[in-house]
Amino acid sequence: MLKELDLRTFAEAPKILGIGKAADAGFSMAWPGHRAIILSALRDNEAEQLLGILREFRDRLSGLQGGVSIPMEVFVFPCERVL
Repeated sequence: MLKELDLRTFAEAPKILGIGKAADAGFSMAWPGHRAIILSALRDNEAEQLLGILREFRDRLSGLQGGVSIPMEVFVFPCERVL
């Protein structure tokens, strides 16, 4: 998906253990579920475009699964290159 979005600068950690909104789907501290984290530094206009695409992706997945909530979260932080 990231390749299709032409997102060329990112770091991905595909198997992070943790508990989040999907905890009620059977995950617990004893049996945490896998999460994925993707980090990317983007210009404001690029971030807005990506957020729109991710919203559409989440909504499409939800529709395919009968309207169930998809546990996808996106966080935006100010970023300054320091080195």
